[in-house]
Amino acid sequence: MNKYSLDYETRSRADIKEVGGYRYAADPSTEILMFAISRNDEPPLLWDYHRGGGAALALLKEMHSDPAAICYAHNAPFEIAISKYLMHKTFGLTPLALEQWRCTAAMCRRAAIPSSLDGASTFLNLKYKKDKIGSALIKIFSVPQAKGKHKGEFLTPDMPDLVTVAGKKITLAEAWRLFGEYCLQDVRAEREIAHALRAVELKGDVLKAFQFDLRMNERGVPINVEGVKKALALMEEYNIPKAEEFRRLTGLNPSQRDAVHKWLQERGYKYVDLTATTVEVALADPSVTGDVRKVLELRQELSFAAVKKLPTMLEVCCPEDNRVRGSLMWSGAIRTHRWSGRLVQPQNMRKPSFKGSEQAYRDILAGHGLDYLEMMYAPPLEVLASCIRNFIHDPEYQMLDADYSGIEARILAWICCQWDLLEAFKQGRDVYKEMAAKIFNVEVSTVTKDQRFVGKTAILGCGYGTGASKYKEMCAGFGVNISEELATQTVKTYRETNDQIAAAWWAMGCSAVQAVKAPGTKVQVQGLAAPVVFCYHLNTLPFPALVMKLPSGHSLVYPQPKLNPIYKIKQYSKTEKDKFTWVEIPERYAFDAQGNKKDGVWFTEELSFYGQLPMSTQWGQIRTSPPRLCENLVQAVAGDFMTHGAMEAERQGYEIFMLVHDQALAPYRPDKGNTKEGFSKALCTLPPWAPGFPLESTCDIVDFYLKED
Repeated sequence: MNKYSLDYETRSRADIKEVGGYRYAADPSTEILMFAISRNDEPPLLWDYHRGGGAALALLKEMHSDPAAICYAHNAPFEIAISKYLMHKTFGLTPLALEQWRCTAAMCRRAAIPSSLDGASTFLNLKYKKDKIGSALIKIFSVPQAKGKHKGEFLTPDMPDLVTVAGKKITLAEAWRLFGEYCLQDVRAEREIAHALRAVELKGDVLKAFQFDLRMNERGVPINVEGVKKALALMEEYNIPKAEEFRRLTGLNPSQRDAVHKWLQERGYKYVDLTATTVEVALADPSVTGDVRKVLELRQELSFAAVKKLPTMLEVCCPEDNRVRGSLMWSGAIRTHRWSGRLVQPQNMRKPSFKGSEQAYRDILAGHGLDYLEMMYAPPLEVLASCIRNFIHDPEYQMLDADYSGIEARILAWICCQWDLLEAFKQGRDVYKEMAAKIFNVEVSTVTKDQRFVGKTAILGCGYGTGASKYKEMCAGFGVNISEELATQTVKTYRETNDQIAAAWWAMGCSAVQAVKAPGTKVQVQGLAAPVVFCYHLNTLPFPALVMKLPSGHSLVYPQPKLNPIYKIKQYSKTEKDKFTWVEIPERYAFDAQGNKKDGVWFTEELSFYGQLPMSTQWGQIRTSPPRLCENLVQAVAGDFMTHGAMEAERQGYEIFMLVHDQALAPYRPDKGNTKEGFSKALCTLPPWAPGFPLESTCDIVDFYLKED
């Protein structure tokens, strides 16, 4: 079996960052400029539209004629999309089957390292790295010129112009030659990544899951384009007078951020920018009045983020069938390998802020205007925002919408041997009421709606070591303010009631630390219902890595782990007798002059690893904790259940097009034997490593995508 590596360079009037790979490839202006290809470990060959390249083209044809050939690419979904729309048009070849593709970026995500070609090759310290001049060359040849005498045109290597690359003026012909070298270098780099990460090669069940993802993304998410157009017309109708008032007050367009900021500062605006968060803070300031307040309010309305997905939906739809392809990234969450969202981002769509949003959506489709929507429901932009997910809608078919029931809480109880909680789930008892009854020391039958909320958030939110302050913040995020005393009591009751879960956190942490201290030794976490094994590998991957092997056999990777000494002392409350918290102190304060640890100092070792820093694109050392390791385990196992169930549903003829957390959607095709009971049962098919697990789902037949409960 021959293994090939492939990389395309293209040009288009479409912006790939805005529309995604499939819509980019489908655009009439998109063309293949060149490709580099290699077979096995042979030197890569180049074809380009200007100079040709017979040997490279022959190798491309050879690959396409071999049904057993395997093709690697970095971010393979892009090469798949280009091949889908342009392979036959450009070369007269039938695209490879999806099963023939492999992705080195996906391998990077499985290894929990930077997944960009540049980031991965740099992190792995490979011989071949992505050429830094690539971005300049792409601006020259792959996009229309933004200014100058060729504004709006594509530059070609036969033009006499000079361009600047890496600070030097060169001819377009020389720039084109460098572009070809850049393309060849990408193939060398991606091939070296594939060799370096062979320990996380896509094979077995992992490969099947990756291929399922390719098929799901190929099906695409349906968008009711006509409905979106009606919504956008309403949005424009609403915004036009607002924008006119904004211009009347300021003499500026709302989009002129810097100029608007300066205008506001000249009138006393003291805040550093006009980000959404800053504007919210400013509007909460009673000293912000008059025209400044009005302009801020207008700008806030005109830039209402929740409705920005509407134009995005139109931009990213493939024109042939109004479907968004490539909206899910396999193993996008590198800590748990669950899917993450792209393009329309179904994972973070706003939930309705009022009851009746489904009818409001139907009213939008029926052509009702702004006055009607505001009279019946809410301010118009609020209505559109609350209906945003409903536009995922195929007017030709209803949908099957299935959602696992409390899956993380069930997995946590199962894996941690909290059998009483698991039994309650099995019997269908209201575990949220039962938790609330313990917290408030009342009978289950008397638990109120508000008390049940506290019990529910405890079951769903305290399973990963949440403290009282964080729990209080979590409740506030749902619009419910609770006292410090209730938060403390809730956390205390949860941990006492679910003592096996609390014990499992520390068992996870101790096993991870033990593994790091004994490289190569497999350390099984004790007291769990299914095998979870840590091992610190020094040579398996091209970097030291702590690996957590899950019950399914799938592994989570923690690159470059370190053990950091942590010293804490008790800090007593000034107002409450005997109440204290443990406070971290610098190491130098933990020891006396003779080097002995002071009395009352508690010592532990904390695990950290190399990863993407929270809320940042930067990478560095990240501190973790035993409960967080447990959270990674549970969420990864939840992803394993979904992958297994979704693949079984597909095998039974359900054409899943979208997975959102623990929710699966597929077209409802009774003509093909689809039923909601069958879909739910297929999704709940248990894998061999979890016999007897109480996996349940609810399923409805719906007209369009609804909110997740």
